[in-house]
Amino acid sequence: MRDVGVDGACQCDLVQGSDGIIYGSAVGGGVKGAGLYFALDAGLPKPKPRRFSPRSGPVGAQVLIWGQDLLSAAVQFNGVAATTVSNSGPNYVLATVPAGATTGSITITTPGGRASTVANFTVQ
Repeated sequence: MRDVGVDGACQCDLVQGSDGIIYGSAVGGGVKGAGLYFALDAGLPKPKPRRFSPRSGPVGAQVLIWGQDLLSAAVQFNGVAATTVSNSGPNYVLATVPAGATTGSITITTPGGRASTVANFTVQ
């Protein structure tokens, strides 16, 4: 049997990361009894992107697209691939509206799947 002092207590926060792994924290336990962080690979599928909020932008503009689970994203504006995509974290990507893009949905593809906006993105 393991010492209860290193197992943790009160798993107060659990979240599934964009890699499919569940991450959490415990307020007690750990080597010094001050809490710990842990990861659990339960074999869950990677989550798909969920939400996007830009409404419009001109060709050549960098557009900030907000959502969740956006790591390693590829972006298309109405079927035309963005010329550059910068991933700075799991909650947003910066994409450049490509020449040839027209008004329509934004599609983001990640290792977890593909999702498109319901509302149209207006190319100005």
